[in-house]
Amino acid sequence: MYLVDLTEIPIEAIYQAIGQLIVAGIPEAWLSATAHAEIKEDDHGLTFGVYTPALAPAEEKDFATGYRFYFLFKELRRRLRRPGYAPWVKARFTLYPDGHFDLDFTYPDVGDSVAQPTAWQRLKQSWLDAVEQGEAPQVSLQVLFDPDQPQPPAGLDVATRRAGRLSTVTFQGIPAGYDAALIRPVAENRAQQAGVKPEEAL
Repeated sequence: MYLVDLTEIPIEAIYQAIGQLIVAGIPEAWLSATAHAEIKEDDHGLTFGVYTPALAPAEEKDFATGYRFYFLFKELRRRLRRPGYAPWVKARFTLYPDGHFDLDFTYPDVGDSVAQPTAWQRLKQSWLDAVEQGEAPQVSLQVLFDPDQPQPPAGLDVATRRAGRLSTVTFQGIPAGYDAALIRPVAENRAQQAGVKPEEAL
């Protein structure tokens, strides 16, 4: 995992980087494309992307996201936070082929102090709920490494496909409750590519 310090670059460059990631992730002509981010805590967040194909405007397809989207949205969240106010918890970046984009935010309800399960617990519960509903969620995990500090792992990308929709939760560091015994490495010759170690759920 190779990360750039985002704190010093202009905010316009962050918008441009999100747009470039969207364009790079779509394999066909499109009419509009949206990257979504849900970040409620400072150490993890959910991202997913959908687009409208130019040749099938009545359809909606998804494109893969991951830690690059997560860190760009997280930096936007940091910059746009106003003193004394809670930061946004959901963002929607919609891009059009001419380069125009719309950016919308959702803010949290005030006063919700009920203890919540950890992010990892919520994610695992969502898989169990899907199975109970007769679905067969597909889950893949990538352990992210910083080449300058290979231990401990820098993070974890967890991609889930449910009911035809792909989303990715990115954790900074390894989340509490994560059990390495739940996963196994895939082919050895892929394990060291680009500082990312792919793994699969058993």
